[in-house]
Amino acid sequence: MKVFIGGSIGIDYLDYTVTDELDKYMSGELEILVGDAYGVDKLVQKYMDKHGYKNVKVYASNGRARNNIGLWKVQAIEVPSSVYGREFYTYKDYAMSADCDFGFMIWNGKSQSTLANIKRLLNYGKGVNVYLSEKRHMKAVNDFDDYKNLLEVL
Repeated sequence: MKVFIGGSIGIDYLDYTVTDELDKYMSGELEILVGDAYGVDKLVQKYMDKHGYKNVKVYASNGRARNNIGLWKVQAIEVPSSVYGREFYTYKDYAMSADCDFGFMIWNGKSQSTLANIKRLLNYGKGVNVYLSEKRHMKAVNDFDDYKNLLEVL
């Protein structure tokens, strides 16, 4: 099983609910698909490295990882030279969404990129565990009714 883990760049720590979830993924020997951004991506990488977890793949636009703390395999996602800005990094999010079996998003309730990943995973027919960092609340989102309920919780 492969899990796409992502979240808001503005989050600067992982609380115990998140680390408990990560521990479950490690004990189940799931393959962790994570991006190379700052915020949640870097925090998850640090946590995996601290625990010596090897089953991690870092997705990076054009193969240039901004962060690869554990020196894991990099999955290079080709991006046309005409693409830049936020869209440049969105290509890897599409790839992780397609490659995973389900997602785990750590969301501050504000990041539009994380919200787009949640919606994208649903469009791919995949469920996603969403941890709302501001509310300290975990919610399973398996369909668009769950998605609407998630937005109402905010």
